[in-house]
Amino acid sequence: MSKTMKITISALFTAVLAILAQIQIPMQPVPFSLTLFAVYLTGIVLPPLCAFGSVLAYLILGGFGVPIFTGMIGGPAVLFGPTGGYKIGYIFVALIVSVGVHIFCKNSDSKIRFAISAVVSMLIGLTVCYLFGTIWFVITSDAKLSYAMKVCVYPFIPFDLLKILIAVIAGLAIKPVLKKTKLVE
Repeated sequence: MSKTMKITISALFTAVLAILAQIQIPMQPVPFSLTLFAVYLTGIVLPPLCAFGSVLAYLILGGFGVPIFTGMIGGPAVLFGPTGGYKIGYIFVALIVSVGVHIFCKNSDSKIRFAISAVVSMLIGLTVCYLFGTIWFVITSDAKLSYAMKVCVYPFIPFDLLKILIAVIAGLAIKPVLKKTKLVE
């Protein structure tokens, strides 16, 4: 895949992130959105450096004030605020998922192998995101860990597991089409 194609497909997934981040159910202090679902798709479809770059571009754009974070907001205060750790954790999720899928599915068209590696990679990525984001939340909001878990993790577990399931199904449908059209490797 050419460098231009890699940049283009990465930018496309940055746009997908920005769009899906706007589909939300407002909750305090952390809203429920489809951003993590978009991060999962980015990791499943793109090679590791492209997945990393796509999510990093999303964070940089939002950090500079482009209103692409959930709720049509942006700026450094969002990244450095109490929930910023979860957003920064998205970089690790995309990278972990992409590396997991690309390493374990290289030279294999097995859908079962793809699904298993995607689910395991997404669970590991989600755990890293929860850890990073929750520690960040505790430090920046001076909250107790039990409170952070109660408002930032426990309510999201069922939704995040559902996002994993839907991302695997979507990835199984999207990736072969993009491979056939030579948009991804």
